[in-house]
Amino acid sequence: MNKYVLEFEKKDLMIYISHLDLLRLFKRAFKRTGIKLNYSKGFNPHPIMGFAQPLSLGYIGLHEFIEFETEKVYDESIIELLNKELPKGMKILNIDTFKGNKSLAADTNACEYEIEIPLKDSDYDVNGYFNQNSILAMKRMKKTKKMSEVEIKDKIRSYNYEFKKDKLLLNLTLDGGSISNLSPELVIQSITKYLGIEIIRSEIIVKRKRILFN
Repeated sequence: MNKYVLEFEKKDLMIYISHLDLLRLFKRAFKRTGIKLNYSKGFNPHPIMGFAQPLSLGYIGLHEFIEFETEKVYDESIIELLNKELPKGMKILNIDTFKGNKSLAADTNACEYEIEIPLKDSDYDVNGYFNQNSILAMKRMKKTKKMSEVEIKDKIRSYNYEFKKDKLLLNLTLDGGSISNLSPELVIQSITKYLGIEIIRSEIIVKRKRILFN
């Protein structure tokens, strides 16, 4: 068994395809290139492959990761083979052997994001938002499906920001694993409320810059 990790980017119009469609896209690309994946056992076998962390619809992914298993040994030639089969907006950046523990998803602990919020001036107390003793956001609970107020400050690992060309650029490191996870959407929701600004969500750009592992 050989286990590999592909690093790729997802941008342009490809940001509008869902996580499941992205998985199907990779399955088809592997099949067209003749790369033979290992399959799971049982009544419904499927290719052994998985993402480090799902990327939300509409997000730009600059350094995303997917793992897969093969019987045959492959080298960097995979990059060119797959890039020929992938649509514009999708690009393989690198390939490496898997050096983690159980899986990419299990080893993921945080993600770095850049959030671009259009603002015409810099007269906003961004430091005041992050320096609050408690940062709250409204989140829909999985079990009850009801909206509830949750604490998110302890899941914001680090931040910095700058005002540039009528934009507030937030660079955040947020919890992003199976044990603790914070969606940038909750930060967007709470910081726009704190700053007292009303912006159409589609005007805010979110880039996931890096996934961090244990």
